[in-house]
Amino acid sequence: MQHISGLYFQRRQAWRSGVALRLRLLAQWCQSHALLSPTNAARMADIQKRLVSDSVAIAFVGEMGRGKSELINAIFFGTYKRRVLPVGPGHVTLCPIEISHEKNQASCLRLLAAEPVIDPLAIRNGQGDPLAWTQLDLAPGDADQMAQAMDCISQRVTPSGAPSPAAQSPRWRHAVMNIPLAVLDQGLRIFDTPGVNAPGVGSQPTADLLPLCEVIAFVLSADTGLTACELAMWQNHLVHHAGAGREFLVILNKADALWDPLTETMAVEQQLHQQRLDVAAVLGIDAEKVFTVSAQKGFAAKVSGDAALLTRSGLPVLEEALATTLFFNRQSLWRRNLENAFACMKTDIEDLLSARGREIARKREHVMALVQASTESTSYLPHAAPAPDTEWDHHHAKIKAIQSILHKQMRKIGLALQVPALQGSVRQLELALASSTGLGSVQKAYADFLQDVRKQWEPVAACADDIDEMLASALPPVIADPVDGLRTPRAVQIALYETQLNQAIAGHLQFLGNSQLHRLKQADFTRHLGTELRSRVGEICRQMQIDCDDWYGQIDAYLRRVIDERRSTAKRHLDLGMLAADKTRQQQAELHAQEADLRHLFVVLNEHFMNLQEANADY
Repeated sequence: MQHISGLYFQRRQAWRSGVALRLRLLAQWCQSHALLSPTNAARMADIQKRLVSDSVAIAFVGEMGRGKSELINAIFFGTYKRRVLPVGPGHVTLCPIEISHEKNQASCLRLLAAEPVIDPLAIRNGQGDPLAWTQLDLAPGDADQMAQAMDCISQRVTPSGAPSPAAQSPRWRHAVMNIPLAVLDQGLRIFDTPGVNAPGVGSQPTADLLPLCEVIAFVLSADTGLTACELAMWQNHLVHHAGAGREFLVILNKADALWDPLTETMAVEQQLHQQRLDVAAVLGIDAEKVFTVSAQKGFAAKVSGDAALLTRSGLPVLEEALATTLFFNRQSLWRRNLENAFACMKTDIEDLLSARGREIARKREHVMALVQASTESTSYLPHAAPAPDTEWDHHHAKIKAIQSILHKQMRKIGLALQVPALQGSVRQLELALASSTGLGSVQKAYADFLQDVRKQWEPVAACADDIDEMLASALPPVIADPVDGLRTPRAVQIALYETQLNQAIAGHLQFLGNSQLHRLKQADFTRHLGTELRSRVGEICRQMQIDCDDWYGQIDAYLRRVIDERRSTAKRHLDLGMLAADKTRQQQAELHAQEADLRHLFVVLNEHFMNLQEANADY
């Protein structure tokens, strides 16, 4: 993907830098003019963080001997002029290899021992016993050294208690290769997975990685076409991920096996084209997502500089499709999400400016009333000045009490949304599924799991209802004359998250159906179902926490604005008795200047967001 590195990544980096710079300028401007609300500050911080750490992962999956490692060599390591990942006789990928670049770490290969067995979630999070990891240094400028270090991926060992020395198993469970590479520096992570039919490996290591990847490349062999085992792999392990928003590419590798010197090139190409159509029809996908390539010839062409052979290998077409899938489609989604976020930020700032405009208008009306009163009677000010607002202290203390109760309720919600209790529920679900006798018992197992999660969420719903009732009962007496433009924030709807949980469980039941029930006797299969469901419920809990925090922030901001409005009203009442007729003209001049400043702030605000939109559209 060298042409993408030179063209795409420079523009993408310029886009990210441009958006980040303009967002920082907007944040500084908002802060300097007291226009940075907590909600907008959180939005801006989240966007800045995602611009820095934006990443996308692709997994190459398939049966053993389909050329997955050779494809990665050809696509990503062509400039090394040497194969980095081991391929060929005696070199079998026996554990998942994650290829990425962490800039704060040295170039190295980290290997996780196969024994003892640890939770796949711990591997995803880089956890587990540090002593179980072995680290080998890598020299990015020395392809031979890196290739020699990577040879250990194919190592096997004889487990303790094995019946014979011939009963060997993979030495490593997981490998992480950390090297500087243009595509990796832009947030790409590459997973080379072991063949699902590799001896002693099985399909579980690959299945555990699929939820981490946004793009999945299913590698077949052009000389054999789609086999029955590969079709079963597609139906049992891959197709249900398409509904989770993941992109799929199907690659028919080893197309050179069909290059026959006795057959015209056009006839061979027509045969490969028909094979693409047949595979697409069987898998039920668009033919544009199926590609025929020769990774071996493509790599050789890059090493020798043979442009004609490179074109015939089909590698450039695949690389362009990968770039579009990995980066351009994702970039378009990024830009649309940013447009929505920018619109929300602008609306929030405009609301704050509009509130200032209403305050200026009220002050102007107040000054005009004083002018009229002083004109009618020179004795108005000393005798008619209103008394201070004696209810201010009472209102202020009551709102402070509400804020204190809110804080305590949010702490209860935070404790209820911690997910350690899910482990036992998931394990109980796995045991119930393993011992199920039919679809009815499976449905009951999921219903029991659903009931456990709902019970864990009961304190969240109770706290949310208490907060809602407290606001409904306490705020109307506090605000005798409702503040213009202020509305009580809407409560968090727990039913929305229960709907998401129901959908997740319904997806499991739909996937199992009647055709998959026999697989529940397989421990790996039930553990995989439990891991997937636990991960999904954890995501829902985290989203619920984010929404509850946002709701709390809105309520807190609302109460602060009520306090400010009351303080402003009390101050106006006090000032009314102190103003003199000779100061009204000065007051009017100040208000006029404030209105001019406010108009200027609106102009500058529009300029900032025009610059943001321009930066977001540059790429």
